[in-house]
Amino acid sequence: MNIKLHGIVIDVPNMEKTPAFYEKLLGWKRLFEDDEWTQIGDESGTHSIGFQADLDYVAPSWPEGTEGQGQMMHLDFLVDDLDKAVERALSLGAAKAKAQFMGDHGMTLLDPDGHPFCLITG
Repeated sequence: MNIKLHGIVIDVPNMEKTPAFYEKLLGWKRLFEDDEWTQIGDESGTHSIGFQADLDYVAPSWPEGTEGQGQMMHLDFLVDDLDKAVERALSLGAAKAKAQFMGDHGMTLLDPDGHPFCLITG
């Protein structure tokens, strides 16, 4: 038996805001969009992220983790210049997470809908 990752899907309350954030952050392009689904991906078509409409979306309450609303999931992105990557993410609408756990080799941020993601140096 062979199992392969097909894709990553993130629930969002707004089909434009968060897909556009990751599209700009990663320099990817819009592959598909309608009222309930948006797909962005890299030039090679190797990597993509899907965004699914969720009108009842509640942002994660991380790191507090109230019942049913913990971190849920997060994305890690490898960067070659942490300061510049953080500056770019903040300029696109991210916010620094209150809790930080990676010292000087990474930064945890929140996307415009509150999903945590990490920028990490190699």
